[in-house]
This record gives sequence, structure tokens and C-alpha cells, in this order.
Amino acid sequence: MSNGYPRFFVDRSITSFAAAIISHYGAPHEWATLFPSNVVARRCAGLFQDQLRSPEKHQSTRIIDLIPRANPAEESDHDQSHVEAMISAVVYPKAYSPVAKSFWQHTGEGISSRRAELCHKAFNDGFLAPRATNRRGTDSQTPSTDQRSCKGPRRYQKRPSAKNEKNSFDADPVSSGLTVREQQQNIGEGAQFIEERYGRNLDLSLAAKAKIAIRRRVAGALTPELKCDDPTAEAQLSKDIKQSPRVAEDDVYLYPSGRIRTIADRFNFAIVVDETIGNFLNVHVLPHADVVVSSLTKVFSGDSNVMGGCSILNPAGHFYDKLKGAMKVEYQDNYWSEDAIFMERNSRDFVTRIVRINVNAEAICSILRASELVKEVYYPKYSLTKLFYDEYRTPTGGYGGLLSVTFRTRSTAVAFYDALETAKGPSLGTNFTLSSPYTLLAHYTELDWAAQYGVEPDLGKRARISYDKSDDEGSERSVEDEEIDQEQESQFRTQQLASNLVDNAAADNGILESVSCSNFMCHGYLEVALGPLINFIIGHNGSGKSAILTAITICLGGKATATNRGQSLKSFIKEGTESAVLSVKIKNKGDSAYQPELYGDSIIVERHFSRSGSSQFKLKSATGRLISTKKSDLEEICDYFALQIDNPMNVLTQDMARQFLSNSTPQEKYKFFMKGTQLEHLDGDYLQIEQSLDKIDQDLAKSLADLGRYEEEARKAKSLYALSEKHDTLRDKVKNICWQMAWAQVEEVERKLALADDQLLKVANAIANAERKEERCAQKYDISDHDYQDTLRAKEELEQTLLPFNDSKVQAQRDYDAATHNARDIQTEQRKIKTHIKAADQQINDSNTAIRDEYNRLEEINGGGNARRLAEMEEKQIASSDAKARLEDHESGLWGLEDKQRRAAKDFEQSRTPIPDKRQEIQVCEERLKRLIGDKGKQEGAYHANLPRLQRAIRDDGGFHQKPIGPIGYHVRLLQPSWSSILEKSLGAALNSFVVTSKADQARLSSLMTRMQCQYPIMIGNNSSVDTTNHEPDPEFDTSLRVLEIDDDLVRKQLIINQMIEQTILIDSRPHAVNVMSDSRLQNVKQCFTHNVRPGTGIRFSYGWGGGLSENYIPAFQGSPRMKTDVEFQVNACRAEIQRLRSELSDLERIMRERQTNLKNAEQAITRHRREAGNLRVEVQRLTNEMDGLQEAIDRDSVEEGGLEVLKKGLDDAKIQRASYEAQYGDSVVAMDKAREPLRTIKEQMKVIENDIANTHTRIKKAETKCFGKLGERDVALREKNIAVDEHRRAREAKIAAQEARADHAETVAVYTGQASEICARVAVDQGETCASLEKKLEKLQADLKRWETQLGGTREEIAEAAARKVQAFQRARAQVADVEKLAQLLKTTLVNRKERWKVFQRAITARARVQFMWMLSERSFRGRLLANHKEKKLDLNVEPDPTKVGKGREAKTLSGGEKSFSTICLLLSLWDAMGAPVRCLDEFDVFMDSVNREVSMRKMIEAARYSIGKQFILITPGSMGSVSSSHDVKIIKMKDPERGQTAISFPNQ
Repeated sequence: MSNGYPRFFVDRSITSFAAAIISHYGAPHEWATLFPSNVVARRCAGLFQDQLRSPEKHQSTRIIDLIPRANPAEESDHDQSHVEAMISAVVYPKAYSPVAKSFWQHTGEGISSRRAELCHKAFNDGFLAPRATNRRGTDSQTPSTDQRSCKGPRRYQKRPSAKNEKNSFDADPVSSGLTVREQQQNIGEGAQFIEERYGRNLDLSLAAKAKIAIRRRVAGALTPELKCDDPTAEAQLSKDIKQSPRVAEDDVYLYPSGRIRTIADRFNFAIVVDETIGNFLNVHVLPHADVVVSSLTKVFSGDSNVMGGCSILNPAGHFYDKLKGAMKVEYQDNYWSEDAIFMERNSRDFVTRIVRINVNAEAICSILRASELVKEVYYPKYSLTKLFYDEYRTPTGGYGGLLSVTFRTRSTAVAFYDALETAKGPSLGTNFTLSSPYTLLAHYTELDWAAQYGVEPDLGKRARISYDKSDDEGSERSVEDEEIDQEQESQFRTQQLASNLVDNAAADNGILESVSCSNFMCHGYLEVALGPLINFIIGHNGSGKSAILTAITICLGGKATATNRGQSLKSFIKEGTESAVLSVKIKNKGDSAYQPELYGDSIIVERHFSRSGSSQFKLKSATGRLISTKKSDLEEICDYFALQIDNPMNVLTQDMARQFLSNSTPQEKYKFFMKGTQLEHLDGDYLQIEQSLDKIDQDLAKSLADLGRYEEEARKAKSLYALSEKHDTLRDKVKNICWQMAWAQVEEVERKLALADDQLLKVANAIANAERKEERCAQKYDISDHDYQDTLRAKEELEQTLLPFNDSKVQAQRDYDAATHNARDIQTEQRKIKTHIKAADQQINDSNTAIRDEYNRLEEINGGGNARRLAEMEEKQIASSDAKARLEDHESGLWGLEDKQRRAAKDFEQSRTPIPDKRQEIQVCEERLKRLIGDKGKQEGAYHANLPRLQRAIRDDGGFHQKPIGPIGYHVRLLQPSWSSILEKSLGAALNSFVVTSKADQARLSSLMTRMQCQYPIMIGNNSSVDTTNHEPDPEFDTSLRVLEIDDDLVRKQLIINQMIEQTILIDSRPHAVNVMSDSRLQNVKQCFTHNVRPGTGIRFSYGWGGGLSENYIPAFQGSPRMKTDVEFQVNACRAEIQRLRSELSDLERIMRERQTNLKNAEQAITRHRREAGNLRVEVQRLTNEMDGLQEAIDRDSVEEGGLEVLKKGLDDAKIQRASYEAQYGDSVVAMDKAREPLRTIKEQMKVIENDIANTHTRIKKAETKCFGKLGERDVALREKNIAVDEHRRAREAKIAAQEARADHAETVAVYTGQASEICARVAVDQGETCASLEKKLEKLQADLKRWETQLGGTREEIAEAAARKVQAFQRARAQVADVEKLAQLLKTTLVNRKERWKVFQRAITARARVQFMWMLSERSFRGRLLANHKEKKLDLNVEPDPTKVGKGREAKTLSGGEKSFSTICLLLSLWDAMGAPVRCLDEFDVFMDSVNREVSMRKMIEAARYSIGKQFILITPGSMGSVSSSHDVKIIKMKDPERGQTAISFPNQ
């Protein structure tokens, strides 16, 4: 047996190393067991002491620590990425080997074979020596060495570089011109190839990260597929740790093998579970254990090439703190770096392997359970304890890969085991299935003992199912030419057979449908429709066949020189014309069409060029629509369809075809081959990469030179920092005083809090006194009110007794009024009689006067006065008519003046009405401006004064299910202040609202608002999200939601639901808003706001029920802004508004004054008019009176004679009538005396009644006086009661204020305490110290410290910061150099790999062409070979036309012309078969062939073309096509014969 399980079979490399140590430091009778550290070695020595008992025996054991020799030049620079080449050997007599073997087997703490291999080599080279002889001294416990001092196996012997000092996942860009990310992308594929193929090329700088990856993978924080050397690994590791809060990476401890010592023995009853077999992907037992241990050697690794183990501490376990502390003391990371890297690499596919293992195991169980030969299958899924397993099984876990099976007979068991085609063995750590007779293997010497426990000695078989990696990994294939030939030949035959079974079908895209040219070469206009598969273009010389191929090349972007037909484009323009046009139509159908939605089923490419040198491309769709004129778009299309127009093997022009078919040398054929297969292009790319590598090496040399300078600066900075740390005592004093100052401030506010508590107690006593006083005053008020009510009732009773007296008085008054009325009637009659008597006296006097006048008139008539009066009468009539006419004309103008006055009054009233409103607006704006300036942008000014108290009460109230949010305006910021007024007005009370999430919270908040006298609306919402993505208008419009920044989702949701802010668009211009809303109903738009002419006002447009557009005016918002916004903008806007309003007020006042002047002028005009009218009326009346007087005089003159007697008779009648009236007056005097008697009687009765009433009024007056007195007493009591109530209220308010002050003090104490706690834990303040005294001490100490820091050149923090910058600069430079070196190395490795692959491609393509060439020659019974010499860059043919001859064949130059042309055609078709272009063109391929070879070649070309399914061939020949006819896949295009204008040559006359 050459090897075995490491814990039971010590590896040969370890025993060899132990033998070498004994040969140097031991004796022949001694042996050594090797361990990774002195701590483990001492534990092994302790076992010797316990086992041997005798001091003499265990003293014969000793420990030799081998550590690396020191390198002074490198002693100061160690890194965790270095290989920890340290060995501790326990040397003991060979007789005690069983003790050492027991420790080795049961602890698993020995070294690994990889560690032994490296350390043994280092030991032999003299780099490891006992600790006593090591120049580092004996204090070094964990020495490290770099790659140069540890010359282990070849995998460690790398060129020394800075990358072995530090590795960073985040490298900075280097001076090579490529970023690290680009370089990593360029080399990633090659690096992966090298690692997977040559798995021992290790980068030991990844060891630490490999361990972290393993720990996190075990902890469940890292996906198993993540690689520690992935450039994104570090960010992923950090991210995954945040996502896995249960088990941290530092709760996972790695060990070199699969068992650990029992830690729980030191701690009481801790539970330790080994979950190796179940594994943590299937079962989760950590919550039920204090420690979970697992062997990583088994299925976690799965590759049988590395050992390891782990223990996981349960962070929630009872013993976690104790276990964690013990592990910090006891745990030592001895896991060998190389082993860690292998373990990490092996475990990357851990999850997928476990899934496969679970599935395979269950499938095998199902098969075995179905067999009658099987007695029992033991597997958790089918066990009686399955319910316990399922309790701990993970949601995606299975039942593992371990199962046991027993059979009914022993012979069946033997037959099953012998016939089972699996590896046989007991391990659980392979990636293939193992089976073993477990009972015989494990208990062979104790079968009877095992049988006591139900384990059958003969029938116990245990099969262990694993994951067979061979199912997924193919074996490597050799790339030798012969093997490639065989493979290519097999593929070719398969392809040929498939081609025979499938008809040649046209490609859906990438082939040419037609070619047209205008004024091109010899063609005026030519259009050729090409077949989708095989096209033969035939015609006589000069018919323009080659022009078609030239047109294709030039139209698709080829150079003119590539055609060998001209040096520039203008040389292709037909003689006599100035420009030419070429057009090629490319098929563009099928699933892989190029942008079919843009181009359609065809892509038309046009090229226009002229003799002036202009040239232009046009890309058109199938319908002729112009798509692009860029050549880059054409190149992209050609790349997409692989149209290799510039490839000389893909488009062979006439000259190139002749050269290739007849005159090409082996070197030229090879050059054709390399260009055609694009291998030459790849070779050029690799050359460019090599040049870049040279540039990187040059830059790297410069960077290495700068690295030493950075290192020296970092060393000096660290030395200065160490010097600054010497005054830590002084800094501690400063720190202590700072701490005391912090807590001294806390004590000061605590004293204020105590005073607030005292004040609160005083206020509570005052409230109690006020309550008692209020109660006394209330009782006093009740008594006085009762007395007042009694006197009031007595007064009302007296007022009731007054009612009968009032009734009697009323009746007596009625009787008196009736008697008085009778007396007054008599008196009235007496006055009438007196009036008649006076009238009779007047008539008598008038008659006497008339008689006298009559006598005078008669005398005047007789004197001529009548004629004079008539003439005067006529003059007066004329003057009167003229005055009346002037009066009528004047009065007709009054209506116009009055109408003008009415209009002026109306205008004046209209101009005066808006002035008070305008002044009020100015006053409101000025007040708003004062608020804006006074509030300084604070939102509190826009809300109720008690809002802070309400918010504080909400914050202190713990009874809410979810704290209310509000006011809503506090959570909204307006991004465009110009919309402030409109949005403030439209949102209205919603900005004042609070939002809660339940009815109970609403009631609680309403109660708080009532108590705080601060009422606001309350909305009820929920925490569900609202997605408005598909419900918002077009992004071209601003919406209320888009101009508002809302910091709370609940507020945002309420505004969306209640205010439709997501569907309210905002448009500055009103005409634009009308156009937008009127054109058509906008999707997801409910309303639109726009600015009105007057600033601050707006218009709201919305859709009515009938689809019409409604318009509503939005007045300006006059309050302070409730939303967060630009205060400066608001202030400026408010000032501008005030200026505008003042300007408008000035205009209104000016207009009012003008209209008032107009009104006064109109009123004055009316006054003048009326005064003039009065004067005219007076004049008319005067003339009328004078005319009447003249008329009366004239009338008197015309009275008949006898008038004097009439007057006398009237005098006598008047005297008689007067005597009658005097008699009537005497009778009325007698009647008056009789009427006055009842008046006296009634007066006496009324006097008695009035006396009774007066007495009653006196009593009522007394009652009223008493009532007023009681009312006064009640008012006094009421005032006292109100005063007591006010005092009680003030006391309660004082209590609230005291509570608030106390809360403020408590909050201040909490804040100060929190701030002080952030500085340090609470410290005692020295007796008598205050903040001021402590501050003085602090200033003194700081001055001393500053003097010291001045001497050093800066504070400790500044020095530390400078040191950190220097160290970081050095580390950054070192990391950059390391990254560049690593990338350069990987790039070189990748380049080598790519070149190897390039050679494989080269050989594979050559082999395919070789097989195809031989097969095509065989069609004419030729034999031959394709000779490719890649080193000499030659490609030649050996052909034997005669099948009867034996030999290698003849060279191409010895063949006949037809044989040579046929062979070359076979070569061309062979090379075409190795290419992937969809279109292949060849011009005059048969020019040197005889008819036989031409016929065979054409048939061969058609046959080869049919094998190339979907490829299009364009073949040009001047010969006839008699042997080939058109078919479904062959199209023959015959060109017109050339026009040759021949005439007779004219010779001169002889």
C-alpha cells in the first residue's frame, strides 16, 4: 500500500521530512512527528507526559522549532500573503511512536503533505533552522518568509515582485494605457484556462482571501460559485456579509483536518454537533447547538486532494461569549496557505454537487427498495425518524448521499458487491461514488459486539453515493495533425452525408439578390438578378462580366485598388460621362435579419461617385426609403453578414484568379491561405499585444524605481508618529478633563432639571389651592343666585297686582276721551261760526271798497285811459312770448346736463369702489412680506402657534400604532417656486393635514389636538405603495408631483389619492394651456393649472362630463408658504407684488380724482343752468302778472253800467247773513256748558285710580331695589368665581408650562447625556470643579501639548494623518505595481495560450482543407496531398493523376496545365470550405483548362457548392455552358456580346 487516508497513513513527503530532521538533529533510535506550530507541539508533548507517567520517559521527548532564517533587508516587511514556512517537530524515542500516532490520528493537527514538501525543500536549502540558531532571536512565534527565502517546489519559484507583498481587488489604472478592468477582461479567459488545466500554478497572495471565502461559504454568507480571485470578489464578500446577519465569518474557525478537540469540556454542558454527513445545505442544526463541527475533507471538498475542518459558534448560544473568548485565546490558524487555496477552489461547485448527490442517492434508494432481494434500505427519507430529520432540514435541502442496504441472503450481498461497478472504499470526500462492506470494514474484529446492537455481521453493506465529475468533464484531445485529420475527415463525411440527405436551400439573409450599375466601365446601364445559390456569368471577352464583380466590390465598400482594374474610382466611370452609380441589393429575411423593422426584406446599397472625386454611400430600405449615408453603417452590415469583400480568397478577381490558379508559388498560396482564413489578422493582433507588453514592462521598471521613494517617506512618517505618541500621558489628562467638562455640563442641566421638578411641585400646590378657592366661590355664587331669584319672583308678583289698576285706568281714560271728543265737537262748531262771522265782516268791507272803486273807475273812463292800457297790453304779450321761448330752449338743455352728471357720478363711484380693496390687498401683502422676512424661511409661521406643542405631544405619546405624520406641508418641498401661490391655493387644507394609519390613531390625535387647542384635518391612509409609472402624463409636461419633492411615501400617497397631483399638469402660458387641453383629451391628465395675467392667480382647466373644457379662476394665496421653498424667491415675488399693487392703486386714485373733477364740473353746470332758468321764469311771471293787471283794468273798463247797484245789493245781503251767524253762536255756548259736566266726574275717578297705581309702583320700586341689590351680590360672587376659575386655569397652564419646561430640561439632560456618552462613559467630576475651571485647566494643558506639537511640526492627528497618507501612498503604489506585474504575467500567459490556440486553429483549418482536397481529387481518381509548412510559410500540392502509380505524387509544376488548374480549383474549393463567408466569387477560373478538366471542374464546383448549404456562388467564365444547364439551384446569366464598331481602314492613294 503506497498511500492512504492522511490521519491513518502518514504521507511519504512528511515521513521523508521527518527523517531529514532526525538525521540532522536526532539519534538513530529517535523519530519525529511534525506539527505546524509550537503550541500544537506542546500539546502533543503534554500527551506524552500524561501517557508515559514516568518523568524519565517523558523527559526524553523534546521540541525543535524550525523557522526561516532572517533576511535583514526584508525583515521589516511581512504580509499575510507569504507562505508561513514554520515547522515544530516533536522528537521522541521510536518506542513511544504509538503515543504520537494516537495524537496524530485523533486530533488531526499534523502538517499537510504540501506544507511538508515546501518546508523540506527549504530545510535542505538551508532556509529553515532551529529557533536557537536563528538570528531573529527566540521571541518570534510566527515568522514569515518571502518567495525568495522559501525555495520550495517549482510552483513557488516565481520572479520576485511587489505583487507578492500585497494584493488588492481594487487596483488603480496604470500607465500602460489600459485600465486594470480592461486588462483583466483581456486576460480573464486565459487565466481561467491555465488554472483549470494546470491547477498547481498557485498565487499564494490569495491564501488569506481563500480562507475568508471558505469561512463565509460555511457561514452561509457566500455563494459557492464565487471565486476568491475574481476582481469583484471583495465587493461581493462585503455585500454578502451584510445580507447574512446570523453567523459572521469570525464565528467560523478553520483547522488543518477533519476533527477538533472538544472545547466544551471546559464549559458546562455545551452541545457540540458534527454535521459532516448531513452537511449544512441539507440540515440546519446550528440554532440547537452551541458549536457545530464539520469535516471539510469530505463532501465540501469532494476532490480527495486536501484536508480541513471547521467549527461554527452559535452567536445566539448560551455559551457564545465564553466560547468566543476561549477561541480568541486557544485558536491558532495553522491552515497551510496552499491547502486553503485548494479547499476554496474545490468547494466552488459545492451546491451543485450536493444537489446531484441528493438526486442520485434518492434514485438509487428507489431502485433498491423496489427489489425483492433487498431486506432493508437505511436512508433518512424512508426512516422512522424522518420527522426529526425534516424538522432540521432546510427548505431546499435533500437527504444526503449516504445510504445503507442489507440483503436477504449473504450470497446476494456478495454478488451485489462484486458486480457493483463503483470504486470501493470508505471515504466521503470524493467526487465519484464509493461503496464498501461497512460492517466488515469497520468492525471486522468485533462482529459479535456489533451484532448485539442489531448490526448484522455478514450482511451489513453501506453504499456511499457521490457526484461523478466525469459525467461533466470531457477528456483532453490531442491536437496532433493526424488526429485532427481523422476528426476533420469524420466531420466532413458526416457533413457530406447530411448534405446528401438535405436539399441545398437558399439563405434567408446575407446573400446578394441583384447588382446594377450605371455609367460604369463598359456599361451604360446594367442590371443583373442573381440566383440565391449558384450563379454562372458567361459571355465573350469584352462583354463586361468582370465589371459585375468589380461593381460588387466597390459598392460594398471595397477599395478601387483591390479590384486590380483601376487606381481610383474615377477610372471606372464610362468614357463620356461624369458620374457613375452602383447598386447592390442584399437579402434580409429570416430570424437573423439585420434591423428588419428599419430595412425590411432587403437592404439596398448604392454608391455614387464622379470624376471630380466625390463619393457617397446610400443605404436604403426595401421600399427605397433612405436610411443612412454613413460608410460605418455599411461596414456594420458587412460585418453582420460576414461579407468579406476585401478578402482575396473570398472575391477572386480575374487577375487574382489567374495568379492563384497558374502562377502562384507555395509562398503565395500560403499567403492566400492566411488572408482567406483571417489567421493573418489574428497574428497581427498578437503582435500588437506583444508591443503593448513591452510598453507595460518599461512602465513597470519606472514604477519600481519610484516605489523605494514612497517606502522611505512612509517609514519617516511612521517614525515621527511614534515620537508623537510619547506624550500620551498629557493627552490622557486632556482627555480626562474633556470628559469631566462633558459631564460637568450634564450636571449643570441636571440641577436645572431638579429646579424644574421643584417648580412643578409648587405649581401642583397652587393648583390644589385654586381648586379649593374655586369651589368656595362656586358655593357663594349659588347662594347669591338663589336670593336673587327669590326677590325677582316677589317683584314679578307685585307687577301682576298692577294689571287690574291699569285696566280701570284705561277704561276711565276711554270715557274721558269720549266726553272730551263731544266737547271738542261743540268747540269746533263754535270756531266755524266765528269764521263765518269774520267772513261776513270781510265781505261787508269788500263791498264798501268795491263801491268806492266803482265810483273811481267811472270817473277814469271818462278821462281816455282804456286805449293806453290796450297798447301796453300788446307789448307785454310780445315780451312774454319771447321770454317763454327762451325759457323752453334753456330747460331743454337740462336733460343733457343731468345725464352727463349721472354718468360722471357713476364713473366716480366705480373708480372709488376698488380703492379700499386695493389698499387692503397692499396691507395683506405687506403683512405677508413681514412674516416672510420675520420667519426667515421657517415653516412654523404658516401654522398654528400651538403646533410645536402638538408635535412635541405626538412625539412623547407612545400610544400610537404608528406615529402620525404632519402637517403634510412639512414633508413637501416645492422645486419651482413660481407655482407656489397656485399650488398652495389648490392644495388648500391638505397641506395642514396630518396622516395616520388607523381609526384609533385618528381618535387619539384628535384628542391631542383638542387638548393642545390646535385643530387640523386628519387623514387615514395605509402603508401600501402606489405605483404611478403607468398613470402619469407624457414626460414633456410638468406635473404637481414632478415639481414637488416629497420625503414621505405616506404623504405622497395621500396627495396622489386626494389631490390627483400625478395627473395635474402645469403649463406657464395660458394660450398654450388652452391649445393643449383643447386639441384632444390627454391621456392620464385630469386637470391643468396655468398662470393668469395677475401674478399669483391662476386658471384651472378640466374636462367636463360631456367632454367639454371647463375653466375656473384660482385666486392668489395670501398666507405664508406652508411648503418648503426658496424663501428669497418668495420675498422678491412678494415685494414685486406690493410694487405692482401700489402702482395700480396710484392709477386708481388718479382716475378717481379725474372723475371726481368731472362730476363737480357737471354739478356746477346744472347749478348754473337752474339759476339761469329761475331768472327766466321770474321774468315770464313778471310779464304775466303785468298782463293780468292790464287785462283786469281793461275788463273793468268794459263792465256795463248798473254795476254800482249790484255792489250795494251785495252789501245788504252780507249784513243779513252776519246777523244769522251770531244767533247760532249763542246756541253753541249753551251746549258747551252741558258737555263739561261729565268731564269733571271722570277726572275724579281717574285721580283715585292713579293714586292706587302710584302706591303699587312704589312697592314695585322697593322690590326692584332689593332685586338690584341681590343682583349686585350675585355679580360680585360671579366675578369672584370667574377670578377663581381663571386662577385655576392659569395654574393648570402654569403646570403645563412647567411640565414643558421640565420636559425641555429632561430632553436637554438626555441630549447632553447622550452627547457626553458618545464621548465617554460617565465620570465623576472633581469636587468644586465647574465648566469654567475645567476649561482653564484644559487651556493650560492644551497650551503645553501645543508647544510639544509645535516642536514636532503638527498635532498628533495631523502627524497621524500625514503618516497615513504616506503609508497609503506607498501601499497604493505597491498595489499598483503588484497589479501591473500580475496583469502583465497573466497577459503573457494568455498570449502564449492564445498563440497555442491559434496554432490549433491553424492546424485544424489546414487539416480540414487537406481532407477536402484529397476527397475532391479522388473524384477524378487523382491522388494527392496538401503540403502546409507553417514554419516556412509554404503551401503546396502533391498530385498524382495516375492512380496506378505508387508514391507521394508529383509537384504542381510538373503537372499539365489542365491538371494543374483542376488541382488548384480543388485547393480553392477546399479553402472555401474552411471559410464562413456567405458569398464566394471567382472570375475566369477555367481560363487555362482543357474541355475535360473544365467540365470536371465545373461539375466539382457545383457539387461542392451544393454541399455548402445556404452559400451563394458567383462564378465567371468566358466559355460556354453546354455541359451545365439551369436548375432550381443553378442560374446561368449570359452577358450581351460587346458592340465593336469596325470600319475599313483608309489607305493613301498609291
